[in-house]
Amino acid sequence: MHEITRFIRLKPDDIAYFKFIVESYDGLASLTTIDRKIGVVALCYPASLASEMNSLLSGLSSEIAFAECRPASECDPSSIFRLDMENCRA
Repeated sequence: MHEITRFIRLKPDDIAYFKFIVESYDGLASLTTIDRKIGVVALCYPASLASEMNSLLSGLSSEIAFAECRPASECDPSSIFRLDMENCRA
């Protein structure tokens, strides 16, 4: 089974809520905090559940600000606070 990993940048204060919501969908994904100081997490989920994950992320985007990053090292720490998604994109 192919697994997808996506790095997400969000405010550090939003990590617990984001993790709670993602992991409440039992078996959909696991979330690992990569850097809690700047708010980078990794979402890992089966490729077969990509549609469900995209729907969940779309819904969450109306509640909290986040941006997808390529590798965590490329996330601009200030991008989420400016909501400048061009600096932190897929």
